[in-house]
Amino acid sequence: MDFLEWAKSPWGQNVPLHIAWFLIWVAVIAGFLFFIVHSVYLRYFAKAKEFASSGSPLIAARIPEHVPRHSLTARLFHWIMAASMFLMQRMTPQPGMDPAQQRMMNFMMPVMMGVFFFKLPAGLNLYYAESNLIMIAQQAIMNRTGIGKEMREIAAKRARKKGSS
Repeated sequence: MDFLEWAKSPWGQNVPLHIAWFLIWVAVIAGFLFFIVHSVYLRYFAKAKEFASSGSPLIAARIPEHVPRHSLTARLFHWIMAASMFLMQRMTPQPGMDPAQQRMMNFMMPVMMGVFFFKLPAGLNLYYAESNLIMIAQQAIMNRTGIGKEMREIAAKRARKKGSS
């Protein structure tokens, strides 16, 4: 089994066509094991005093004994994420959905995600909030285009048809 498969380019050069998939998986698994081993070491075995004795004082000064997990900024990211989730849920068209179910989902989905994300690190909340804000911008642009207007008309027509039958 070849690790690399080669082909000729139109200019007569040898170029790699693809790398064997198992090599990519070996790299992914090695990175994952590296991550696990180092996180276990940092969590259970490494002490701030070890870093202080082996490194410069500037490095030791940056390592706290206890990292506060739920500071004010962490809570701020949490509430920004919940608010952006609520806004995104309101902006996204939901064609063919029962109005009562739509009202429930518009409220319950952000609340449920807020509860799920309450104990998670602030970085994850920031990532999710940023993703929501990008999706809100995309949805706002889509709602202003002709395709978005057509989609809303079709959804309204389906809702009227579903409500009458």
